[in-house]
Amino acid sequence: MNRRIPLAVCPTSNLLLGVCKTIEEHPLRELWDAGVTFSVNTDDPGFFGCDLTGEYAIAGRLLGLDRGGYAKLALNSVEGSFAPPELNDGLRREIADWAARTT
Repeated sequence: MNRRIPLAVCPTSNLLLGVCKTIEEHPLRELWDAGVTFSVNTDDPGFFGCDLTGEYAIAGRLLGLDRGGYAKLALNSVEGSFAPPELNDGLRREIADWAARTT
């Protein structure tokens, strides 16, 4: 945790590969509560039959996320990326704008 290296978490593939017995047993809550930085990802969508929207829905349900929580999760993806700074800056603004909207 000292190095703030983000984890790429793929709930559906974690379930299908046996990392957890049920999706409810996935360690997302423990990671979130411990302050571990992670992003939600799809691994191999064609193989695992998942998409990013579905993975975010799983994370939202397991973590009980509100709009701010989803924004934090999206921001984790930006912070953990190797995208150019100007792209990351734009994404940060878009996430903040989205989080500030009420509808």
